[in-house]
Amino acid sequence: MPFIGLRKPPEQNLSSCLKLGDIAPESSFLVKGKENLILFLRHTGCPFAEAALKALSDLANNDSELKCTAIFHGEALISKKWISSFNLSSNLNLVFDEHRDTYGDWGIGYSKITHLFNPKMLVNLIKLALNGITNKDASGTRWQQQAAFLIDDKGKVQWLHFPMHTGDLPNFLTIEK
Repeated sequence: MPFIGLRKPPEQNLSSCLKLGDIAPESSFLVKGKENLILFLRHTGCPFAEAALKALSDLANNDSELKCTAIFHGEALISKKWISSFNLSSNLNLVFDEHRDTYGDWGIGYSKITHLFNPKMLVNLIKLALNGITNKDASGTRWQQQAAFLIDDKGKVQWLHFPMHTGDLPNFLTIEK
């Protein structure tokens, strides 16, 4: 299994952090005139990334009006192999951003050490492990923060989720459209 450890690579260039009401950055994966739910994942192989990805896939299966996109960093080949082990929705758009440029354009940088090593994160990690979701082949950096955004049909941020700690997953069921 590839091991990524805790090495912290140089952070990508970062735009300002998006807030509610901001216009989303121009991105090729956004479908204009439609609501878009965008999930920027932690590293490939991360249990929290897996849980969030599966939740987004379920939503993509159940809401054909919403364009759902998952964005991965790290080596695309490893990410694709990892993804192939899941039964993801064919309605889910997958974007590979190996160098985290899109993450930077959307203002999603690195986590702090307290974000990575938080007691609540450990509790959530154990819960996922009890449900069979554990670390797998890894690629990318553990320091990359995860985030999610709902972009309305006019390109504005309507909902967002920046986790309080690594194990704080977005709850897509709480999104009010």
